[in-house]
Amino acid sequence: MKVLTFKLVSLYHLRNITSNTPARPEVTKITIAVVMLEYRTYSAKTYLALFVLFIAVLTALYFGSLGYYWVWEDLHLVRIFSPGEILSTFHGTWDVDNVETPGLRPATVVFNHLRCCLFGESLPAHKLFIILLFSVYLVSVCYIANRYFGMKLSALILASLLIIFYKYNSVHVLWQISGNRTLQYLLLSATLLLFLRHLDNGRKSSLLCSLALYVLSLLTREDTIAAIPTLFILSFAYIQYKKTDREFYSRYISFVTGVIIVTILFLLLRKLCIPQATLARSMFGGKGGITNILPALLWSASPFGKLYIRSLNISLCWFIIFGALFTLSLFLFDSSYRYSVLILAVCCFFACAPAYMVFRPDILFLPSGLFCLILALMIVKYAERSWVALFASTVLYCVLLLLAALTNYAQQQSFHPFSARQLSREYNFLYGEYSHTTVPTRRVAYLTEKFNSLGFTKDNFDHDAVNEKAEKVSLLRPIRENAIFSPKFKHWLP
Repeated sequence: MKVLTFKLVSLYHLRNITSNTPARPEVTKITIAVVMLEYRTYSAKTYLALFVLFIAVLTALYFGSLGYYWVWEDLHLVRIFSPGEILSTFHGTWDVDNVETPGLRPATVVFNHLRCCLFGESLPAHKLFIILLFSVYLVSVCYIANRYFGMKLSALILASLLIIFYKYNSVHVLWQISGNRTLQYLLLSATLLLFLRHLDNGRKSSLLCSLALYVLSLLTREDTIAAIPTLFILSFAYIQYKKTDREFYSRYISFVTGVIIVTILFLLLRKLCIPQATLARSMFGGKGGITNILPALLWSASPFGKLYIRSLNISLCWFIIFGALFTLSLFLFDSSYRYSVLILAVCCFFACAPAYMVFRPDILFLPSGLFCLILALMIVKYAERSWVALFASTVLYCVLLLLAALTNYAQQQSFHPFSARQLSREYNFLYGEYSHTTVPTRRVAYLTEKFNSLGFTKDNFDHDAVNEKAEKVSLLRPIRENAIFSPKFKHWLP
C-alpha cells in the first residue's frame, strides 16, 4: 500500500494483479480508511478448519460444565411454551410470568421453545448447540474481517481465541437465557455481511435480507440498537476503502435509512405493546450514569474481566498498559493500521452503550470482541518489528490467555449446582419471590430433592449463612461431592 498525502492506492484493484489481465492501481482521495494488513482471501476449507478449531476449543473449555443445571431465569424462560403464550409475546412482554425486565423479544421466546422441543431437558445438548452458534459467529467475523477488510488471518485467530476464553463469555454458554446473545450477534454479523454484498453487487435482495435479519436481531434483544453505530461505521469505512462513486453512497444511504425506519417502527410498536417499558429499562434493564463508562471500557478491554489480586486492581493495571501500548502503536506503525484501530476503538465506545445504562458484564459481548480484535492486531504488528518484539508479544499474549482461561474457569464454577450463588438463585424460584413462575414440574422435583438432601426447607434457608459457610474452593482444593462451595479466583492465590 502506498500512501501519499491523503491519498491511498486502492487494493481492490491490486487483488487482480496475479491474473492474466494486468491491473493498474488507482489512486483515490480518502477521508477514512480501514487497514489492509493483507489482501488475501481464503477458501471454504480454511473457514471450515477454523469452525472445527473453534468448536474443539470451546468444547474442551466447557467440557466439565456441560452438565450443570439450569441457571436462575432458565428455570422458567427456557422451556416449551403453549401456542397462546408464544402469540402473546408478539404484542406484549416476552416474559409471560411478568417478573423479568419488560421487553418485546418474541424471537427469543420462539428460539427457546424450539430448542427445548429439540433437546428437551438435556443440558449438554443445549450447551453444545450454543457452542455451535458461537463457532459460526466467530467464523463469520473472521470471514468478514478478512474478505472485506483484509485483516490478517493470524490476527483474527488470536482475537477469536481471546473471545473464546474471555471471562464473561462463559455466561453465554452456561446461562442458557443469555445464550440468545449468541443468536443476536450472529444475526447482526449476517446483517453486515449481506449489506457489504449489497454494496458490491447492488442487488435489492441482499439489502432486503440484510434488513430482515436486523429485524430478527431486534426481536431477539432490544439492545441490538447499540450495535447500529458499529454497522454504520464499518460499512462506511468499507466504502471509503473500496470505492467512492455515488452508486456506493446511494446504496449506503438506502441501508442507513432502512435501519433507522425499522428501528423507529420497532420502538413505536414496543411502546404501544408494552407501555410500562421505558427506553432504558426495556433495552438495558435499568438506569445508570456516566460513572459506568470507565468500568464498561475497562472490563471490555480486559480478557479476564474484573480481577483483583489481594488489594491490587489487575484490570486497571492492564487497562493502563493496554492504553500505553495502544498510544505508542499509533506513532510506530503506518497510517493504515492507525485508521483501523481508531475505527474499532470508536465502535467499542458506542458498543458499550448498554453498560452505560446499567453495568452488567453479560452485555459486553460486542465491545469485548472488538477490544480483542484491537489487541490481536496490535500484538501482530509489534511482533513484526523484531525477534525481541516477537518474544515479548508472545509472552504478553500467553499471559493474557492464561489469565482469561483461569478466570473463565472460576466463572464457570459459579454455575455449579452446589455453588452458594447457584443455590441462592434456585431457592428464589423454588420457595422465594419467584416461586409463582411457570417452572416445569420435572425441574421443581429436581430442586426439591436437592434442597432436601442438603437439609434445607422453605423456612430454614438463609442466604447470608450459606455464603459464609461455603467452602473456599480452588484448583488445589477441589469440590467435594454435594458440598456447598464458593468459587473465587482469589482463593487460588497463596
